[in-house]
Amino acid sequence: MEIKDLYGNKNLEGAYLFYGSEDYLMEDALRNIQANYLSPDLEDFNQVFFRGDKLDVLSLEESLEVLPLMASHRLVLVRGVQEFIDRQKPEDDFYKGLFNLPKSTLLFLMEDQVGVKKNQKLYRRFSKAGRAISFEPLKDPQFQNFIRKYLYRRGRKIHPANLAYFASRTGYMSRNIDIDLHRVAGDLDKLISLSGDEITREMIDMAMEPPADENIFNLLTALVEKDPRKVFRMKDELLAMGEPVARILYMVIRQVRLLLGFKVLQEKNYSLANIQKSLGIKSPYEAKKIHGQSHRFTKEQLLSFYPILIEADQSLKTSSLDENLVLEGVLAKMTQK
Repeated sequence: MEIKDLYGNKNLEGAYLFYGSEDYLMEDALRNIQANYLSPDLEDFNQVFFRGDKLDVLSLEESLEVLPLMASHRLVLVRGVQEFIDRQKPEDDFYKGLFNLPKSTLLFLMEDQVGVKKNQKLYRRFSKAGRAISFEPLKDPQFQNFIRKYLYRRGRKIHPANLAYFASRTGYMSRNIDIDLHRVAGDLDKLISLSGDEITREMIDMAMEPPADENIFNLLTALVEKDPRKVFRMKDELLAMGEPVARILYMVIRQVRLLLGFKVLQEKNYSLANIQKSLGIKSPYEAKKIHGQSHRFTKEQLLSFYPILIEADQSLKTSSLDENLVLEGVLAKMTQK
């Protein structure tokens, strides 16, 4: 079963395993299920939540036997199910029971933090039964479709070019930074509050800060231009955005590696699609962005940056030096280069 099969489906029965890092999608699917199976007046009587770190096998089994009150179904939800499994270590009979629930009971076992261990019985059995549903980050077409639907449901329109621009500004497709759909939805809500009918590019610029990876490109450009004032301003902006020093250094190393790899493969006449695949870049958007930025740097400049960055990364991991001083030191060296 896939995520799309959950929406509007009034024929669900038994137990399901929900897992993955995109918690927004999991919650949205759950809201849709609740709307299909629960009456608002009786919701409190026909739905129960458990936390995996507090739950025991007996309590869950007893809850699964309770009949719904004046309704066709009762929902049982367990968040953090992997911790429950790790603590309780249930026997085979427990798993068999999950696939023989009363028809009136719907059980949703959810794991959205440490992740489900795929080598254990829980995942293996639900996966084999087609009842393990993964909620993972969206890919490019899906992401733009998510934005379009979010705005449409709230009575807003957006031109395709502005939609693509907003998608790029979120940083969601750049996997070197942590942006999830909760963050994207917050940005969309800001835009909705600014607009009457249609979302414009000016509104996007007004509502959103540049994504961290865009500032990393700007930082690298300032280094090549040997502009220390701009270099340290960009560093301060990244810190003000809440980016830890280790993450900033990681993103700089990653961008230098990708830019260098791009230039090397371009010299070998690789196509953009083959370069993207060879470098392990997950989205076409990010590949095009690196392509657009690559002309600003020579291969020699990028090669001179790399050993300085690796040395700083090792220093952060193995010494007790102040992280900010380490970062400032490496940026000063790179500016001189």
